[in-house]
Amino acid sequence: MKNVVNIALDIETLSKRSTAAVIYIAAKAFSLGNSRVAGERLEFKQAVDATSCVMLGLDIDPVTVKWWSERPEKAKEQFSYSSKLLYVLMGLSDFIQSVKEENGAEDVVVWSQGTDFDIAILRNAFVAAYNDRTEKHLPWSYTNVRDSRTFIHEGVRLIDPTAEDPYSIIPKNPGWVEHDAMSDCNQLIHNVTWVNDKLTELLNANKPANEPAE
Repeated sequence: MKNVVNIALDIETLSKRSTAAVIYIAAKAFSLGNSRVAGERLEFKQAVDATSCVMLGLDIDPVTVKWWSERPEKAKEQFSYSSKLLYVLMGLSDFIQSVKEENGAEDVVVWSQGTDFDIAILRNAFVAAYNDRTEKHLPWSYTNVRDSRTFIHEGVRLIDPTAEDPYSIIPKNPGWVEHDAMSDCNQLIHNVTWVNDKLTELLNANKPANEPAE
C-alpha cells in the first residue's frame, strides 16, 4: 500500500459558485489510521486578496459579501494580511510538497467537507491563476479527493444505526470557531479521525480471534 499524507483543506469565499473568489485558504496534515505524519510545518494558512481574484474573472456574490460584513470581528481577523491568489496557491503547493518530502510519502490525499465546494473552487482557482486548463499545477490527483461529510454519515450509520444526526454522537470539539478556515480544518480532522478510530474498533471486535488486528 502507498505511503500517503492526509491533508484537510478548507477555504472561505465571496460566492457559493464553483468559480468563486477565494479569500482564505487553510490546510493541515494529519494522521489517520496507520498513516502517521510528522514534521516542523504541518499547517498552511493565508488570506487571499479579493481584487486579485476579480482580475482573474472569479465570481463575487453581493449576498455573500453582505453576509461576511455581518460576521463578528473575530471571524474577520483571518483576512487581515492577504496576498495575491497566485502567490497563495504557490504557497499551498510548496506546503503540500514539503509535507510529502518530510514524510517520505508517495502521494497526498486531500479531505474537504463535501466535494462540490472547497475542492471544486480550488481547482478553478488553480486554472485561473496559472491560466492552465490542463491543471498540471494542481498539487493533488482527482482520484485522491476524499469527502469527510460522506465518510462521517456512512461511518456513523455503521457505528450507531439509531443516530438520526451523525454529528450528534461525535464528542464535541470545544475549540471550534465556525467559518474560521483553520478551525474548520481542525474540526474536520477531529470528526474524521474519531469515526475512523470507531470503525477500526468495530472491525477488530468482529474479527475472528486468529486474525491480526488492524
